[in-house]
Amino acid sequence: MDNVIAIIPAAGISKRMGAGVDKQLLSLCGQAVLERSIRAVLAAKSVDGVILVVKPGEEPFFLSWSERFDGMVKAIVTGGAQRQESVRNGLSAVPDDADVVVVHDGARPLISPQLVNDVVGAARVRGAATLGVPVKDTVKKTGQDNQVIETVPRDKLWLVQTPQAFQVNVIKDAHRWAQQHGCHGTDDASLVEAYGSPVTMVYGSYENIKVTTPEDMILAEALLKAK
Repeated sequence: MDNVIAIIPAAGISKRMGAGVDKQLLSLCGQAVLERSIRAVLAAKSVDGVILVVKPGEEPFFLSWSERFDGMVKAIVTGGAQRQESVRNGLSAVPDDADVVVVHDGARPLISPQLVNDVVGAARVRGAATLGVPVKDTVKKTGQDNQVIETVPRDKLWLVQTPQAFQVNVIKDAHRWAQQHGCHGTDDASLVEAYGSPVTMVYGSYENIKVTTPEDMILAEALLKAK
């Protein structure tokens, strides 16, 4: 029985990578970024399968490509214009018997299976959880002409990562509410927050980077080679 399903959005357009190819299909130490992300999530004992969200028209390619995961890719659905819509489309394919949904960026290939298990465990107990790491640098808020107007205390500030995990009814209700009210968030946890449900922060890892620019690829390769 599929109790925990991971949705992996992979429908972005990779503007900042500038490589002429989907960043998630770039080779990272001999394996595609997206493949590394999927394998890391599936290596978590808590996860029973993956739903992959891809750009419209790419379904046939990914249907063939996903055969390497031994049937663990449960569905391939098309994404929308924004990540929020892509995740919502992925939620429509979640099996009825699932009780927790994990959402993980396809461009975060260095996630550890243990951290996936940690955030799933927190969601089972609390309803919603996200990985994150405390902010290290000083944070300043600016106003007109980039003039500093405030130095923000950082002791309670976090950099949010994925995976994020939710009890199924929590994330579905939040997305349904957001669609009805025109609410847009940069991640799924922000939709749950706006809906009025609490989200628990779980310590992640500073190595759990999102591959967005060429410099990120260099860092990711260095981190992998150092393991």
